[in-house]
Amino acid sequence: KSVGNERLHSLGLLYATAYDNGSVKDRRKIVNGIIDEIHRQGGRFLKPDPEFATTERMSTEDDDQQLKELTLNEQREKVMQLFRNLRRRS
Repeated sequence: KSVGNERLHSLGLLYATAYDNGSVKDRRKIVNGIIDEIHRQGGRFLKPDPEFATTERMSTEDDDQQLKELTLNEQREKVMQLFRNLRRRS
């Protein structure tokens, strides 16, 4: 796992109980708070950029160019999926 994924996972664990017990409004605040915290630490939510999709692995120097940032809605979906995954594992 990358450092960013580890950080997201640790924030998910920290807020899992509050998220599971919260109202829709509370959950929205938790999700937005996690996204804000990731951004405050200089983190980004990234996905592969289809424009750079190749069958061969490019050098690690080009990794940033092969990725693009998720939209805010995609970021929210990713955080909500994390909570669903954590709930299934417990």
